[in-house]
Amino acid sequence: MGAQLDPIADKFFIISTYISLLYVNRMGLALCLIIVLRELFVMSVRQIALESGFAIKVNGFGKAKTLFQCVLAVERIMYNILIPNVTFMIYVDWILVMLALILTIYSGLVYAYGLHQRINLIN
Repeated sequence: MGAQLDPIADKFFIISTYISLLYVNRMGLALCLIIVLRELFVMSVRQIALESGFAIKVNGFGKAKTLFQCVLAVERIMYNILIPNVTFMIYVDWILVMLALILTIYSGLVYAYGLHQRINLIN
């Protein structure tokens, strides 16, 4: 049961964190939507897989995505608080956004492809 609830807890943590960051103007709407919609999409893919009688396991890209999303969230919370007016933080922020965005999209596609392959095997 814990193995089933842990990914759901991670998704709700990410969704609530990014919506909160959007609310306090620390996150752009487009980035927030991409991340939140991907999380909802993957939850749906996993549910479809379970209803079809199989599970799609977490892969390395999903774990890396979660890591970079969490690092980006912490960076956005701490931005201009602990390290005010440091120019290189603009670059660090940009790199974190790009890594989180690329891994978010790519890992979502990996889940969709995995579901597609498994359904084709069944049919």
